[in-house]
Amino acid sequence: MAKFGAVNTATEHRASIVTEGGHVSHVGTSISGTGTAGTDNTAMTIMTIAIAANAITQVGDRMRVRVYWKGDTGPAVTGTIKLNTVTIGDTTDGAGASFNVGESWLHYIDNTHANIIEMESGALGAVSAVNVAGFAWASSQDLIFTQSAAVGNRAVLYAIIIDIFPKGV
Repeated sequence: MAKFGAVNTATEHRASIVTEGGHVSHVGTSISGTGTAGTDNTAMTIMTIAIAANAITQVGDRMRVRVYWKGDTGPAVTGTIKLNTVTIGDTTDGAGASFNVGESWLHYIDNTHANIIEMESGALGAVSAVNVAGFAWASSQDLIFTQSAAVGNRAVLYAIIIDIFPKGV
């Protein structure tokens, strides 16, 4: 593995990491000690993060999205992760105030496709699929966390962690 040498700017540093196939944390990663809450009984978007064009560009590039959240109280509420209109993960709070983690890996196939590996509480989730269409890797895309409507309950989002794993050369 080549050494990074003298790197003078953040752009040069990132380029060196990508060339070597290193992990890059996305600037949109959001972590909170108090959380961002939805509204009771309202299907809504709680957070949107822009993913720049060409975040992943070749077979072997991967993106991991981890979401930590919990229902506030009351009946079951579902938290869903989407990249534009493609659902890449969803978990349902079993009522009450239990913590949930959703993790989705997106593996670049081509400019409009990706494999999705969704993990829910240590097991593969139902959203897992191969060669899924609907992505637009050459364009900016929105990573979106939403909640379903649940009477007397809402999702409280504590973290969206976005990591890019370029293949390298």
